[in-house]
Amino acid sequence: MLRVLSIRIEGSACGNFDEIGSRTRAKASPVLGIRLGSCSYGDSCKYIHPNNNQQDTVLIDTNQSSTFQENQSVGGSSLPDVVVRDHTGTSWSNLPPSLMPPPEGGHPRLPFSPSVQIPESPPPDYLENPYKLRVFNVLDFGAQGNGVKDDTEAFKDTWNAVCQAEISTAVMFLVPNNLSFLIQPIVFEGPCKSRLVFQIEGTLMPPDGPDQWPPNTKRQDWLLFKEVHRMLMQGNGLLNGKGEKWWDLPCKPHKIIRFSKGSDLFVRGLRLENSPKIHIRFDSCEHVSVESISIISPEDSPNTDGIHIEDTTNAEIHHSTISTGDDCVSIGTGCYNVDISYMTCGPSHGISIGSLGEGNSQACVTNITVSDSIIKNSDNGVRIKTWQGGSGMVSKVTFKDIHMDTVLNPIIINQFYCLKKQCSNQTSAVLIDSVHFSNIMGTYDSRKPPIHLACSDSLPCKNLTLSGIHLLPAQGGTHLDPFCSQAFGTKDAFSTPRVPCLMTGYPKGLENEVDRLQSPNTRYDKDLNPISQISLPPSPSPQAASPSYNAISVHGNTVFNVRSFGAVGDGVADDTQAFKMAWDSACQTEDSEVLVPKGHSFMIQSTIFTGPCSSGLKFQIDGTLVPPDGPDSWPKKNSKRQWLVFYRINGMSMQGGGVIDGRGEKWWDLPCKPHKGINGTTQPGPCDSPVAIRFFMSSNLRVQGLKVKNSPQFHFRFDNCQNVHIESLTIKAPALSPNTDGIHIENTNNVKLYNSLISNGDDCVSIGAGCYNVDIRNITCGPSHGISIGSLGNLHSRACVSNITVRDSIIKHSDNGVRIKTWQGGSGSVSRITFHNIHMDTVRNPILLDQYYCLTKNCPNQTSAVQISDILYTNIKGTYDVRSPPMNFACSDSMPCTNLTLSEVELYPAQGVYVANPICWSAYGTVQSLTIPPVFCLLGGTPQRLPQNDNERC
Repeated sequence: MLRVLSIRIEGSACGNFDEIGSRTRAKASPVLGIRLGSCSYGDSCKYIHPNNNQQDTVLIDTNQSSTFQENQSVGGSSLPDVVVRDHTGTSWSNLPPSLMPPPEGGHPRLPFSPSVQIPESPPPDYLENPYKLRVFNVLDFGAQGNGVKDDTEAFKDTWNAVCQAEISTAVMFLVPNNLSFLIQPIVFEGPCKSRLVFQIEGTLMPPDGPDQWPPNTKRQDWLLFKEVHRMLMQGNGLLNGKGEKWWDLPCKPHKIIRFSKGSDLFVRGLRLENSPKIHIRFDSCEHVSVESISIISPEDSPNTDGIHIEDTTNAEIHHSTISTGDDCVSIGTGCYNVDISYMTCGPSHGISIGSLGEGNSQACVTNITVSDSIIKNSDNGVRIKTWQGGSGMVSKVTFKDIHMDTVLNPIIINQFYCLKKQCSNQTSAVLIDSVHFSNIMGTYDSRKPPIHLACSDSLPCKNLTLSGIHLLPAQGGTHLDPFCSQAFGTKDAFSTPRVPCLMTGYPKGLENEVDRLQSPNTRYDKDLNPISQISLPPSPSPQAASPSYNAISVHGNTVFNVRSFGAVGDGVADDTQAFKMAWDSACQTEDSEVLVPKGHSFMIQSTIFTGPCSSGLKFQIDGTLVPPDGPDSWPKKNSKRQWLVFYRINGMSMQGGGVIDGRGEKWWDLPCKPHKGINGTTQPGPCDSPVAIRFFMSSNLRVQGLKVKNSPQFHFRFDNCQNVHIESLTIKAPALSPNTDGIHIENTNNVKLYNSLISNGDDCVSIGAGCYNVDIRNITCGPSHGISIGSLGNLHSRACVSNITVRDSIIKHSDNGVRIKTWQGGSGSVSRITFHNIHMDTVRNPILLDQYYCLTKNCPNQTSAVQISDILYTNIKGTYDVRSPPMNFACSDSMPCTNLTLSEVELYPAQGVYVANPICWSAYGTVQSLTIPPVFCLLGGTPQRLPQNDNERC
């Protein structure tokens, strides 16, 4: 029998399977005269060799062209099954996506952290050439896959064969699709002789409930992988734990999957649901990666943690969705170097460290990071929980860039964890040290305080840091102040809510008394049970005055003048609190205005203005706004990445004749980020320098009339916004000020940018990933780096940009004119871009398309690339700096640019008579009218090897 799992076909000439024999090259040995026909993934397709009628397995690849004669024999009978990729976009044999290379589309960018490029995790090195795998299909070992017959023995036999196989690349344990396999508790024991791929395309399920479970195994793990190393478990299949009949039992049932004493373990792409207890558990493992999995159980299913790790080191868990009846991820003792990112968690009990120290045990956990994630509709957000009586330490823990959506306890440290009604008080405790909470925003369920730090009387928490916290009650809720007990650390003075109960300094020791500066409106015991509650007004600031005192009515608008809230306006005094109070009042009032009056200069610290607000809000800037003067004056507790942030705002206009002065001069010379200076020299630049104005997750915005200058980094940034209108701005910074883009947009759509003057040290306008429907008109740009799409695809990320128009503009004395720049190794597409009616005045690179963008001397060549297609350049005229060619189309070898169109392009040297020729590389398109200089290097037609339907990735 000859089974072909999948076939890699490249090139437009490949089509009829009957003809494949004359156009293929067998990597292991040549195979000719075979009619392949239709073969679904995992099917046993019967083919007889034309010469010897023997069973054989072939390895077919057309990556290299070769011609063979009919009836050439197959050498050997032990060749591996075929597992190869289809690069044409056609699934010849229903190849599962999980067997493809790391997804060319990459991961979608998350809405709460648009500044972060999401890298694609590299696969294990043995998956770089997946067509070299040897496959063991459980059907060949007697499995039925009907969901009724017990297939356990077939799985055991398959595992034994896989584990004993010795091959230089890897072996695959295949669970084929469209079948359901009933399996009793089973131990897959290693170590094995080769690297493994455990490919799950079908459905796995245990006996249905405790009555069907084998005697004396009810607490045994269902699928246990013991001492297995160098294994990838992946697929599109489902592991259904059938936990419904277990959840009401008083005993502790089993877990779905447990990895014990393993290393170099990769789990990705799978779906798990309804485990009787924990879904995936790692015990005493090292070098673990979990990616792109989905775990779902009802929110009232007990102890159904998504992923639990214990005594496990160097673990990564990312890009996954988990909704369960317990913790999405729980971290037990003995864990260090754990990174959890890009998770969507909830409903659940959040992401937890602990519980630790139960039964007077010792627990040590360190170097844990949880970042760039969403936690929604959950009992807890990020949590550390320890029992009294334990010992050990939790240290070096970071929770950052996390969005909370209606979470009961967004931030919680509980050193009095107890599952019984009464737990005895004990003096010993697990020490909690150096825990950082940064940029945690969103809403909380106001039945409990948003921040709860209940630390041990005998061993207080120390070195806690809270910065960039902005937590508001969910719709209609009451503002609650944090609760603290024996918690020492530092906090951002302008976090919401403020945390006055966090004690500064260092705990003095066991004699230190418990500080109980809990909420003035609510008192809680250590288990977060409310003792009494008094309703507060909606504003989190108790000093906010009523509109009747601080507001006036002008043309139907209620005006909140920041001076009426205590702002001094001398450019020296800190006016931050007055601005926050004015904002809080205006935000709650229909048709209101925050007024920054003319003739005053207001110094403001890094601040987040949070919505949603009532309709008709206006931010009128007629005076001058300035931040602290340089990095030395910037408070250490404040974020150095942003100055003024507008978060979750809908329907606001920011306008006026005032000035926003970023005071960037002292930031630009920080020696940590190189950039290009004059005459090709390298100059230092900013690192963690603040963006002047950032709009984040906002919509229906209008910004007009303002003057903005000298930002430390970007002047304006729009992240995850929609329906943005920008008009009549003036943005200025020196030509050598690094990274001072005028306006940057990312994951933002339906943007109109009109009638503005921009001159700076970087792009006048830069368009990042996730943008579409952007219209840019009547811009005077320069000196600058021009108007750019990109850079895109850095760190193997996926980027999608489409429907961009730049027209009726002037670009002068700039390094670039109109530019598209992408990194090698990225994926996604840039399409439907129009550059029309643009005048160039002494521009070094008027038209530039660069798919080899790199900021270091040596960037490695990579085959993956962002696809660029349907780019139109029309009526682009003017002069260029002769140090570079006027047109440069440097496209990817593996992903050429297509459908480039040039019409009425006339570019002359700014000085002298020397006319430089354009440069093209792998660039396909048409020239509709004679260009100056002529473009003869553009290739006609379309590339033969371009993957089909590639734009569908976006």
